[in-house]
Amino acid sequence: MEETTELTVFVEQSGIEKSKGNAITESLNVFFAKAKEWDSTIQSIVINDVSEVGKMKMAREGRLTLKTLRLDSDKVVKAKRDEIKYRMANDLLEDKLWLKAGQMVEAVYKNLETKLEEKEKFAERKENERLENLKAERLTKLAEYPEFDPIYTDLKNMPEDSFNQLISGLQTAKEKRIEEEKAIEAARIKKEKEDAAERERIMVENERLKKESEKKEAALKAEREKVEAERNAAALKAAKEKAAIEEKARKEKEAAELKAKKEREAAAEKLRIEKEKSDKLKAELREKELAAEREKQAELKRIADQKKAEALAAKKAAAAPDKAKLETLATSISSFPMPDVKTEESKVIIADVEKLLNKVAVFIREKIEKNL
Repeated sequence: MEETTELTVFVEQSGIEKSKGNAITESLNVFFAKAKEWDSTIQSIVINDVSEVGKMKMAREGRLTLKTLRLDSDKVVKAKRDEIKYRMANDLLEDKLWLKAGQMVEAVYKNLETKLEEKEKFAERKENERLENLKAERLTKLAEYPEFDPIYTDLKNMPEDSFNQLISGLQTAKEKRIEEEKAIEAARIKKEKEDAAERERIMVENERLKKESEKKEAALKAEREKVEAERNAAALKAAKEKAAIEEKARKEKEAAELKAKKEREAAAEKLRIEKEKSDKLKAELREKELAAEREKQAELKRIADQKKAEALAAKKAAAAPDKAKLETLATSISSFPMPDVKTEESKVIIADVEKLLNKVAVFIREKIEKNL
């Protein structure tokens, strides 16, 4: 009995024609069988040390074999797909199944290849781990020298002698810098002491000059106060004289402004009286014009109303015979005699006819009322 695989289950559940499904599983189940065999083999390959070169070589050979099988499955899938591309629309499902099956085979083999590649590159990974640890250790040592930026230095691949020389050079530079900083600090302290002594000398000299300046300032202050008193007296006198002149000028100005104001008010009153007369005359003329216009419009409206009434009367007179005829028509339609019927269906028809005739009669009377 044929072994059930993921591909077999997938094809059976797809609903495809059995013969076509069998063709897919028969073509590809061999690859799944090989994959299952290799899965057991891969699990038996256990590598724990970089010295196990033979096992790593075996993993590489196995990976290449699986790759070849996977490529062979790709060829089978591609060949089958090329065949069904020329079939009708019913074969489209089979094409998709071949594609999916091929992808499943590819996924299985790639998974196995990945496992083998991981075993194959065991030594490479261990070497990378060692180099990363070495880089971390060297970065820790270089952290003592913040002035050095290791970003462009290949710490992982730098020979140990070169790294030791780098550390030695940085240490020497650091010690030299410390000595220079000590010398600079000593010079700074010496300079501060000298500056302090100079500041003390300047402070004493400034105190002496300050006392001399205060003495001179006192004499100058007395002289300024005397001059200021004399200036204030003169200013007070000048201010009184100026105030008297300004008061006289103010009174003269007020008298002139009062006179001009009275003259402006008299002129304004005269203009106001003349304007009132003019406005009154204009209003009277306007009222007369409006009264004449109202009389004219009233006469025109009366004439128009009279003509309208005459036309309406003439229209009604002319339409009187027609109105009577239409009234008679409406009455005859609404009272039109209906036949005596027996069946219920016929009675319904008669009832509908009576309703329609009544509507026609109402329509005629509404038109008479509106137009005649």
